Amino acid sequence: RLGALIGTFLLTGIATSIPLIIYAVLMFVLFFAFIGSDSVSWLVLIGILLLIPTLVATYFVTIKLAFGSVITVLEEIGPIAAMKRSWTLSNGYFWPTLGRFMLISVVAGFIGGFIGGFVGGFAGVAMFAAADSETGSTIVLAVTAGLTTLVSGLVTPLTATYETLMYADLRIRKENFAAVLIQASTQPQ
Repeated sequence: RLGALIGTFLLTGIATSIPLIIYAVLMFVLFFAFIGSDSVSWLVLIGILLLIPTLVATYFVTIKLAFGSVITVLEEIGPIAAMKRSWTLSNGYFWPTLGRFMLISVVAGFIGGFIGGFVGGFAGVAMFAAADSETGSTIVLAVTAGLTTLVSGLVTPLTATYETLMYADLRIRKENFAAVLIQASTQPQ
């Protein structure tokens, strides 16, 4: 499923970037339209006003396609079918899904920042202590990089697990997936 998963990541990245690309092209065109005039303040105002719907559209597409990777792996379908399935699965549940993603982002950010603060504090003290030694500084940088990777390795599974649980919750709510799970658990293996 690795190839399909990579394809899903790439297509989702492209789809969520489309509003930003349109915004960048539009601002580029407007910049050259206003380049000879004294209306630079209007260009800034237009840019700020257009940025708000662009960000809203980007977040909308991101939430609608959020379950694409989970669907690709668990339902064993291709990237485009997984993106379509994610879009339809989140119909009617956009706001709860957005709220849950925001919640897990805050929790994961807090955990990562808290642990990262300790790693940064350790690195600062260790770099100060090893300032005279080039080898000591290299070792401290290597340990800091390892600890940073460890922190990332702790937070990423948390968000992936939560995303999978949200996917299962939506399937239970919309498709009576609970009955399928109960039936699968009663079958001998």
